[in-house]
Amino acid sequence: MLKLSKDDQILISSVNYEEIIKVAQKKPYSISSAYKIKTILDDSDNVEIIDDDETDFNTFYSELKSLNLGMSQPDGHVLFRAKESNADFIVSSDFNVYDKASKFKTIKRLNYMNPMTTVTLMAYFYQQGKIKYSVFLEKTLRLYKYKEIDNMLEHLRDELNDSKPEHNATLNEFKKSMKVRFQDYEHPLLKQYEHLIALGRLPT
Repeated sequence: MLKLSKDDQILISSVNYEEIIKVAQKKPYSISSAYKIKTILDDSDNVEIIDDDETDFNTFYSELKSLNLGMSQPDGHVLFRAKESNADFIVSSDFNVYDKASKFKTIKRLNYMNPMTTVTLMAYFYQQGKIKYSVFLEKTLRLYKYKEIDNMLEHLRDELNDSKPEHNATLNEFKKSMKVRFQDYEHPLLKQYEHLIALGRLPT
């Protein structure tokens, strides 16, 4: 687990910032928890949310392609802002961003731009006592179900480079199936956790 000091800087893209709120608001979880996480991000001295200059970004995006680090433009903005600001950490829930950021950091031999997932960020907030473990657990599972599964399938779609409607339909159905099967694991886990909480056997 990466450790943050009070002087570390975290730049989070507006896309990653909004996804935490959108995922947290999905039923059956309360909207109040979403606002709590939003407030923590807004109030944190470590967190900065930034949009980028498109001209400068396009130059950087071309460099990524030349390094065989192709990625979507929204994902590329995460790396661009981190590099421009000499950011200590990069935050993204997309493991493709995490992977490409790690490779870019290695290629450039940088001692900053350490990749961090959205889940790692929430884990840090939990470790600092800013959110309850129950909130951390619920949001981690929801992020995987509603964001990471989508990310994996979209990455597969890009790798296949196949836009045939019938194949897209197959991938979309597979995505739905993955989420249903994940739910079969998620619900019993959360139910048992709530039971143990009621018995006072686990932290909240």
